Amino acid sequence: MAFRKTLSEWHHSIEALSRATAEFPSTPHQDFVLVKFGYDSLPSDKVRSCFLYCALFPEGFCIKKSDLIDYWIGEGFLGAYSDACEARIEGHTIIDILAQACLLEDEGRDVKMHQVIRDMALWVDSRRERPAYLVEAGTQLADAPEVGKWEVVRKVSLMANNIQNLSKAARCNDLVTLLLSRNNLKDD
Repeated sequence: MAFRKTLSEWHHSIEALSRATAEFPSTPHQDFVLVKFGYDSLPSDKVRSCFLYCALFPEGFCIKKSDLIDYWIGEGFLGAYSDACEARIEGHTIIDILAQACLLEDEGRDVKMHQVIRDMALWVDSRRERPAYLVEAGTQLADAPEVGKWEVVRKVSLMANNIQNLSKAARCNDLVTLLLSRNNLKDD
């Protein structure tokens, strides 16, 4: 609702929220309806993609804004700029939009995503015709998930686990992102 300025926009949003509540009786958490409404109200698909990307990080994880923007640049979310400074400005603008919509918590140099909001973001991805994410970040895994799960996703996050090796190679033709930091990976 932060982006609604006129009385008619507020009335329209209240009607849309009422319809959304009726459309989502099967959400795993009732708060998802409100958060999903906020997600759907974001100004563009680019902002929504940047938001969903934040769910790749472990629950309650403080993400450095500069690192997050670098990830977004690497993913191609921020478009083609001839100057990296322009892309960083757009990245900060998107962070501000997400914080203003209460979808990210601004912690100064860092941002973090509340557990319920992160769960909703992962739920949104799981409802796609072809889910793009495999996220097992911070779940205390000792071994990587079975290889077959990797073959159909575009982004895998296994951050902050106890994984020591990735013994089996998966055929991941669509894999674009693999986050493995904060594990105990060993050279074999």
